[in-house]
Amino acid sequence: MKEKKREETTKTEQKILLYVAAGYTDKEISKETNINYSTVRNSLRQLFLKSKTVNRPHLVSWAYKEGILKI
Repeated sequence: MKEKKREETTKTEQKILLYVAAGYTDKEISKETNINYSTVRNSLRQLFLKSKTVNRPHLVSWAYKEGILKI
């Protein structure tokens, strides 16, 4: 059986994931990273689709399991 390859995350998505894991809100992430608020929201939407998760705790858990975030 062929293993399904996960969709790669962008550098922006990875940066946003770090802040999500630290408990920042979308507005705080935008302010801290100088990334436009709508870009933060769109990136999070894409991350939820890629990870097939529906909330931030599950998204962060997925990111650790996939090796995108490291302890």
